Amino acid sequence: MKKIILIITCLTIFSNADFAQKKFIAGADFNALIPIGYLNNRFQNTFGGSFYFGQKTSDKWTWVGRFEMFEFDDLNSEKLVKKISVNLGSKESDFVVRLNKMKMNLSILGLIAEGKYHLIETGNFSASLNAGFGIYNWKFKRNAYVDSIFVDTSGTGSKFNAANLNVPKLIQLDWSGGFNFGFDIVYEFYQPVSFVLSGNYKLIVAELWPTLSLDMENVSGLQMFDLRAGLRIKF
Repeated sequence: MKKIILIITCLTIFSNADFAQKKFIAGADFNALIPIGYLNNRFQNTFGGSFYFGQKTSDKWTWVGRFEMFEFDDLNSEKLVKKISVNLGSKESDFVVRLNKMKMNLSILGLIAEGKYHLIETGNFSASLNAGFGIYNWKFKRNAYVDSIFVDTSGTGSKFNAANLNVPKLIQLDWSGGFNFGFDIVYEFYQPVSFVLSGNYKLIVAELWPTLSLDMENVSGLQMFDLRAGLRIKF
């Protein structure tokens, strides 16, 4: 008898609970990551992906857990340069040369909790503000740089050996916190499937060490714009 009463009580509570009315969502995004700040001095834009699962917890809020992955490996060659000073008898001249043999990459995995505050919900269209926070596992690798740098000191095409570089490789591997904020635009084109566009600012609280012999500055905070496009299903 006690078990029956307990079951009836539980069923009554669950049937009246708010979360019995909540909607679940799941989706996947294609991401375009645009580095800004000092991170842009090393890398250019890249692409990645993410998927998520969540629940509408009230009329105004939806919470999701998101897993994302991306890798920066396209170098910003215009900014990866080294300044060389050459003593030409009575004066010293500076030359700026590109580090053409540079190879490095930054790979990132993230697990984020993201809240979405609904601003507009009308018909098949909705818009919301979102903010997320989470933890990222990242790995930065720069290969060893061995090269002889020649410059044209006379302007006639004659090359002068201005420096010999032999810089060992560098690997950093760590966990860091981070956050993002931005907005979502959702269009439900075929119930229950929606097309989602999103724009976000993202900051990972991590530091990429400098390499002074290559004139590479410290990167304090990995900043980027995260543009997403994907599909979402509601159930």
